[in-house]
Amino acid sequence: MEVLKSGEIIESRFRIDELLKTDSRGATYKGYDVVLNKICFVKEIFNYHVTLRQKRDAKRKFDLEARHLSELRHKKLTRIMGYSGTDERCYLVMEYIYGYDLNTAFFKEAALSFPQEKVILWMMEVCEVLEYLHGQYEPFIFRDIKPSNIMINELDGTIRLVDFGIAHTLEVDTEIKPELRGYNAPEIEDEKPDVRSDVYSLGATMYNLLTGVVPMPPQIRRLSDLNSDVSPKVHDIVMKALKLNPEDRFQTVRELHNELLKYGASINGSIHTESIDILMANLNQGDISIRKSAIKSLGELDDDEAIGPLINTLKEDPDPLIRKEIVMALKNYKEDIVIKAMCDAFKVEDNPEVRADIINILGDFKAREAIDLLIAALKDPFAAIQLESINALGNIKDKKALDPLFDLFKDEKFVFREEVRVSMDKIDSKFVKLWEETEEKAKAGRSQNRSLIMVASIVVALILSLVLLKVIPDFLNAKKVKENLLQGETLLENKDYKTALPLFDEVINRDSTNARGYYGRGICNINLNKIKTAVEDLEKAVKLDGGNPDYKISLGMALLLNKNITDAITQLEKAMEVKKDSPEAYLYLGRAYYANKEEDKALEMFNYCVSNYPKTDFALESNNWIAIIRDAKHSSSPGGFLKELNKAKTCLYSKDYDRAIQMFDDILRKNPTEVEAIFGKGMAYLNKEEYNQAKTFFNQVLSLNFNHVSSCIALAGISSKEGEYSKAIDYCTRAISNEAGRSEAYYIRGIAYHNIGKKQEALSDFKKFIEFALPGDPYVNEVKSWIEKIEGGS
Repeated sequence: MEVLKSGEIIESRFRIDELLKTDSRGATYKGYDVVLNKICFVKEIFNYHVTLRQKRDAKRKFDLEARHLSELRHKKLTRIMGYSGTDERCYLVMEYIYGYDLNTAFFKEAALSFPQEKVILWMMEVCEVLEYLHGQYEPFIFRDIKPSNIMINELDGTIRLVDFGIAHTLEVDTEIKPELRGYNAPEIEDEKPDVRSDVYSLGATMYNLLTGVVPMPPQIRRLSDLNSDVSPKVHDIVMKALKLNPEDRFQTVRELHNELLKYGASINGSIHTESIDILMANLNQGDISIRKSAIKSLGELDDDEAIGPLINTLKEDPDPLIRKEIVMALKNYKEDIVIKAMCDAFKVEDNPEVRADIINILGDFKAREAIDLLIAALKDPFAAIQLESINALGNIKDKKALDPLFDLFKDEKFVFREEVRVSMDKIDSKFVKLWEETEEKAKAGRSQNRSLIMVASIVVALILSLVLLKVIPDFLNAKKVKENLLQGETLLENKDYKTALPLFDEVINRDSTNARGYYGRGICNINLNKIKTAVEDLEKAVKLDGGNPDYKISLGMALLLNKNITDAITQLEKAMEVKKDSPEAYLYLGRAYYANKEEDKALEMFNYCVSNYPKTDFALESNNWIAIIRDAKHSSSPGGFLKELNKAKTCLYSKDYDRAIQMFDDILRKNPTEVEAIFGKGMAYLNKEEYNQAKTFFNQVLSLNFNHVSSCIALAGISSKEGEYSKAIDYCTRAISNEAGRSEAYYIRGIAYHNIGKKQEALSDFKKFIEFALPGDPYVNEVKSWIEKIEGGS
């Protein structure tokens, strides 16, 4: 096809001034926006499809993706100013960048390759943009990363990513184009790109900038063979990104970015300062995975600049998983300030796992300053903390610990008696032996003659045998209880309640007075919707250990779910007298007050939760309750908001979808962020089979509540209908990870797996569906038929 001529006008607005470059897919021009009086880039893409229907289908795909692009905003991403086209050509208009691309930089700087520090700084900027694109609700795969699409803005020296890989929407085949060969990942040719495809392209770009050579698979020469100045670390980063199998690469751009940041922070110069600053800034990100990654990287750096920010985050972050990650990161910094921070943190920390980790590290540090704290921790109710304290005191080797350790050793039923002896031997290898020898002499001194000694020996032997027969089973029983508790609590953290439940059952069967066992089983039963059983378990946990506020909070939640409102309020108020920094307690107490018609008290709890714990799911749910209460207060009739919502839902269930949409709209005019109204509107459009409208509202729900299970399932169903089975699987997986008992999620995911040829995964999901399906579910017979077909090999 012919390129445009200078002076031609597109859409009565964009004038073509100069042809900048062409390739097999189209051309790029310097243009001018005659409306805004601004210079712009115009990307022209040829539509090579043959039939009119194919051309128009491709054009629709282009318009959809271009609209998505136009909504993106990032300081290092070229902004889309407009898009248009015909059945033959499409146009993407982008803001003009005053600068030059990295391909041109080779010629501009007369370089065969660039220094690795400069390349790393450039690539860290590109990673920022790609993380933004991949972090969209539907991740955007750039597909077209190469030096000529990365520009240096001469006005501020920053990097800009240009020329989105949108041309693929108009391509007839998936064969990698000549101008992209070496930069595109192999899986793109198979139409299976994902975020790891951009990782490959980023690796190929780094390879080219460091060597001047484009990597050509399948035989890619080692980077160090072409540029001996490249450090081993940078060589390994680039070559890992270039692995032909996506499973062997960095799995996300964030992983690659963190490796670059760690390397940058480990060397001198401006790159060191910039890398450290970025990692420190990431400590305050809302995304927990970004915070964890930054913490891990700062810990591995062993740079004193990181100590202060890590300690501050340890003090302030409400998430125990983050605090645990920080404690492990600080393990690399054996400084007095770190030891003091660890001791201070232990005194206020309420999470047993974090407390145990702190003790472990104080022991590794041999921190004598912590000796009193560790001795006191020997009496902690959590076994893991006791064990770590015993080991830590052995490592520190302070004789002050001998007497409290010896008190434990004398108790032959103590679970960790052998560990206590090992620690005592580390402190004073003769202490236990002298005691044992003294005991033996005392026994011998009481014996008057050989016959009496023999009789005494026989008696002692018999007694010892009886004791051992009792002690060994008790010891083994206690050890098994400890193992089950630790394993069950780990499963609770991973939300695998079904697997955890039998472990806690066994704990209780072995030790009917174990409060932790009842607590763990209670949490499992809450999440498996066995509320009455959960109440019974948690009542026993509170009875056995009334001083633990977490037990009371969970009991309060279970009572609330069981509609025992007054008892729920009592338990939650008692818990908050002891533990005032629990966001879940404020949420549950607010809900209990609201159920008890004490709306002012409920608002006080919800507002406190939102104000003091803004980054938590509890704050998000509290916000929703605040909206419900305020709407109800301002309604002309009692319970107005809920009444309106119920009326709208009634219309929805009665299949009066247009009326339901109108009523949900009335609610949203008063409260635009009311999740249930937005969801209801999405369901109305779904039932009208207006899938694009439905998706819009379900996605809006997820932007307000990322883990809204019903929206995930609805989007999964739409994706499956549209043949987007990978999306359907992702949505169902997210739903199941938050609510494992939703049978419809297993049904949709099973169908999706079957349609992409993963029959064993489909079989597993169909069996899960049968397990969780309610009596009378209309899909049971269909699913049983699927199971028979798969097991029969058809």
